[in-house]
Amino acid sequence: MATTTNEHWDRVRQFIDSLEGEEKLRIQKLNTAYYLEYYHLTVAHLKECLQFVGGYQGEVDNELDEELIHALIRFQVERNLPQVDGIFGPLIHQALTEAIRRPETENLPTDDGRRLTDEQ
Repeated sequence: MATTTNEHWDRVRQFIDSLEGEEKLRIQKLNTAYYLEYYHLTVAHLKECLQFVGGYQGEVDNELDEELIHALIRFQVERNLPQVDGIFGPLIHQALTEAIRRPETENLPTDDGRRLTDEQ
């Protein structure tokens, strides 16, 4: 029997919820790093985007740290995303892209000259 996408993510969320402390953080970081690579994004770009929509207050650097994971959780909660696991993945990518692509913000450049919504 094939697994649906929702069933898959429900199992991932249950697994993440079952973890604690450093192990949970390690898994959140590994999965976030995987999806950042998948979408050809850097940690700094993700932090910049979250900062732009008001979801990250820290330093914009390339450190995949606990502060970023907490910002991802806040973003998931504030946007009522069905997965609240602190992992950057397809749902956050879509929601963050939509939040940034509001007409009044879609042409704001990043430090390297790209627009925040440029596909990678």
